[in-house]
Amino acid sequence: MLLWLYIITKKVSELKKGPVANLLLEATEPVVMNAIYHRAAYTYDGLSNGKTLIEIVHDLDDERVKGTEQHAAILLSGIFKKQIEVKILSIKPGARGTSKLAKKYLSFDSKIPIAKTGRPPKDNRLIFNAILWIARSGAAWRDLPERFGSWKTVYSRFCK
Repeated sequence: MLLWLYIITKKVSELKKGPVANLLLEATEPVVMNAIYHRAAYTYDGLSNGKTLIEIVHDLDDERVKGTEQHAAILLSGIFKKQIEVKILSIKPGARGTSKLAKKYLSFDSKIPIAKTGRPPKDNRLIFNAILWIARSGAAWRDLPERFGSWKTVYSRFCK
């Protein structure tokens, strides 16, 4: 996570330098140096053992994708309080527009289509109408009519 903080802060500091950006860059520099060392050592060992540079680059890319999937799954599982699996299907250039500014400073924002797992979410309008029905009627959540779906689902979405 600190490596991503460094990358984002570096992009921000190119737009506007400031004391907070400088502090973040200095604080995350050891993490960046460690990552560079790890990749350089892996490359050296791979070349010494007869691997081609293309094979090494593919290995490092696969490692980066796997790490991103794992960290995203941990983060999302913590947020939603249930087990979430993340699978990156492809990585393409920046997704945020075509202006020169966006291409230069937002290029780290990849188009990463992901596969969704689990049950599909309930219709937001149905949930909203169910909450309105509860508010108008003053009824208990358990008395929600079946046409709105499970009262537990509506209640949990209301609490978010």
